[in-house]
Amino acid sequence: MVYKMRYRSQHPYSIKEKQMKSEVLSVKEKIGYGMGDAASHIIFDNVMLYMMFFYTDIFGIPAGFVGTMFLVARALDAISGDASN
Repeated sequence: MVYKMRYRSQHPYSIKEKQMKSEVLSVKEKIGYGMGDAASHIIFDNVMLYMMFFYTDIFGIPAGFVGTMFLVARALDAISGDASN
């Protein structure tokens, strides 16, 4: 707490003010970030596709139940937010 107070007294601008003064990303940077995110989604989606195949064809769980299970898992993830913070 003392450290935060000392930090605030040395820096008159808040974080929001610094963020407002930041530059806007260029189209090239936006595409670069998007390509990195797309690469992670390609791998994640392939794993999810294999899990759906495994649960239905190999493990023998009905497809409707597997879909509901994935839906509930995503809903709980959306509600809980980022667990690491």
